[in-house]
Amino acid sequence: MSKKVFKQPASLLYFTVLLFSLLLAGCQAPETKKHRDENDSGMPAKDTVKKDTVSQALALTAEKRTFKRTYNDLARFIAGMKHEEGSPLAKSENMPAWKQYSTQVNNSWQKLEKFHLQKISSWASSEIGKNKTACPVLFYPFSGPDFLHASYFFPGAEKYLLFALEPVGTLPLSDSICSGNDTLRGFLGTVNKSLYSILNFSFFQTKSMEVNLKDELDGVLPLLMLFTVRTGHRIIDLRKVEIDSTGVIAAYRRAKKSIPGVEIIFEKINPDTLHPAAQQALYYFSANLHDASLRKNMAFHEFIAREKALFATYLKSASYLMYKNYFSEIRTLILGHSNFIVQDDSGIPFRFFKPEEWDVSLYGQYKAPISLFANWYQDDLKAAYADTGKIKPLTFGIGYNWQSGQSSLLVAKKKLKSKV
Repeated sequence: MSKKVFKQPASLLYFTVLLFSLLLAGCQAPETKKHRDENDSGMPAKDTVKKDTVSQALALTAEKRTFKRTYNDLARFIAGMKHEEGSPLAKSENMPAWKQYSTQVNNSWQKLEKFHLQKISSWASSEIGKNKTACPVLFYPFSGPDFLHASYFFPGAEKYLLFALEPVGTLPLSDSICSGNDTLRGFLGTVNKSLYSILNFSFFQTKSMEVNLKDELDGVLPLLMLFTVRTGHRIIDLRKVEIDSTGVIAAYRRAKKSIPGVEIIFEKINPDTLHPAAQQALYYFSANLHDASLRKNMAFHEFIAREKALFATYLKSASYLMYKNYFSEIRTLILGHSNFIVQDDSGIPFRFFKPEEWDVSLYGQYKAPISLFANWYQDDLKAAYADTGKIKPLTFGIGYNWQSGQSSLLVAKKKLKSKV
């Protein structure tokens, strides 16, 4: 499929996802009517995003955004999920290819939920749920487009802040993607390659993303949309934003020294009553967190400096980057600006969690890092795990040692400073 399909402006994106190596035939093109509320960026024409810090944006989210069903209809269609009443894509669900795809995807997702996601949900409810007040904002650096695990570990966060190298991307023309079986099959194959690792091993592979999410798919946006609806949410609104040079979230203007991103406003749907919960917000920003880049990136520092409240931080499959001296600034920022941290062993080295500053709980089993990261074995963490009476069970696999019974998690809660 020609790459130029993914660069066409002013339209919606019909991203369709293959899960667990599914192969599908193509589909006929659904209606190609363009939505009048979109501009050349593929986002709403009227940029109504006010300049805000995260705290101020939380208040905006509480005001409830108006439901723009375009993005939710799109996301459900690409996720193989039955349409909501009134969706213009309902007719497209009669296509044989979509029916086959939907059956296969739903079967695969049911297995994923049973053997992986439900276990995470139960663990998070028990081990993180009691700290809900500490987690209104989740900070997830080195995330890639992994909203899937962020949502299951921290389902009650009011706002999710994901930072990674991969670009946001653009929205392609729906009729281009579904213009023929070969075109669609090529697109689905690319999406399948992008999702295979995280759905089977719980993490994205950096080298694969460099190809799939820059050249072929153009960015992370389709995967963020997919994970949002597949985690039981309805997308209310979606727009491009940026962190400008003063550190505030603003409408996307391509300003110099800004950090590009996307904002997705969503709400959880109760499966029994079908009533929505309070609106939540997902932000993804494309940024290099290397020390040299951060020193030049005042937008990031200003953004963090404006936030008085502490974050909860989640770290998974972070390539052991913060073991290295040239990722010390992001490590220091996390330790200083977080009151709650959940991570596997690839996050922050164990030695940085000083006993006088952090209450630390360990889960599962600490195994040597996989061969690619063999140099980052931690003797002190292994010694801590030797005290088996203090180690809590972990019933699911996560991170690079993804097999159940081979994984570890660290939960750290910052101690309250005593008043003098």
